[in-house]
Order: sequence, then structure tokens, then C-alpha cells
Amino acid sequence: MESVKEFLPPTDAAPDGEWRAQVVERFNTVRGFVRLLCQVVSFGATAEAVRVVNAMRDLPALIDAGDTVRVPKGWLDARKVDIGLVPRGWWNQLVFPKGRPDGCVDRNAYVFCVLELFHTGLKRRDIFARVSDRFADPRARLLADDAWDAVKGPVLSALLLPEDPEQLLEAHAVLDPHPHRLGP
Repeated sequence: MESVKEFLPPTDAAPDGEWRAQVVERFNTVRGFVRLLCQVVSFGATAEAVRVVNAMRDLPALIDAGDTVRVPKGWLDARKVDIGLVPRGWWNQLVFPKGRPDGCVDRNAYVFCVLELFHTGLKRRDIFARVSDRFADPRARLLADDAWDAVKGPVLSALLLPEDPEQLLEAHAVLDPHPHRLGP
């Protein structure tokens, strides 16, 4: 995961994909990593991120696909990729550049696009490694139904929390219209 970070957008990156055009040139750096990651780690996802995990799992086969008359070297068959995942910045300029072969998408750009979406899913915990402490699904350890009902009273008492959180949430609600701004 640390290796992927150098290919991620700066926090102030514009959605037009300017920085992406430079990182796409480093495809050979991630080619083997993508294959290895998909073979070694079993990933799960929330309903919102399943498509990203599926796209990630499809990358090794797409990368290894040989060129054909219809799909020249450096391109992918658009019918075999999930083009609906591609955000606007990638869509307009990199994955679907002007002058591309009919029915094709730029291989390098699509791979980096999926990697960026995958990393975002990991950070949000929408994508998780099934066997991991750091990148595991945090929801998997939550108690539910009868198990929660059995311990709810003592847990809430120990934490000094009410059963109905509405009053607590209202008491801690922030009225600042810019809560993430630093400084005065």
C-alpha cells in the first residue's frame, strides 16, 4: 500500500487530471505489483465498493491480454473494463483520449484510475483485506442482534452513554460552518 501512495493525487489536485497524465507514464512500475496484490490478498468490500474490487481483480488479466488487430498494444478492449467507474477527470482526458482506436481505452490510464479508486476505498474502509488487522473490515467486529442485546446495558453504563444517542449528538453538534478550517 505504501508503494501505491506515490501514485495518488495531491490533496489539492484538480479533477481535470493534469497530474494524472504524468503518473500514467509509470505503468511498468505498478504492473507486477497489481498482479501480486490481486493474487496474494483476499479483498472484501461494501456494496458501494464491490465494483472497484471486481475491477481490481480483473486488472491482471487485462494487463496480460496480448494486442490484436482490434486492440493494439497499450490499449484495452472497452467491453472488458468497467467504464462506469471512471471519474470525470480520467474519463475526458486519459482513459478515453482523442484519436484512440475504436472500442478501446488507454490501458495505463485505466489501471491507475482503478488503483486510485481502490486506494480511496481502502482509506474509507469500503474495501478491506479479509485477513488483516490494519485493513480489515471494522464492521466485522461489531456485535449485532442478540449478542449486542446481551451486553448493551453494561457497555453503555461503563461508557456513560445513553441508549438513545439523539441528546448526546445534539449536545456535541458543531455549529461552525467551517469545522475543518484551521486557525482563527
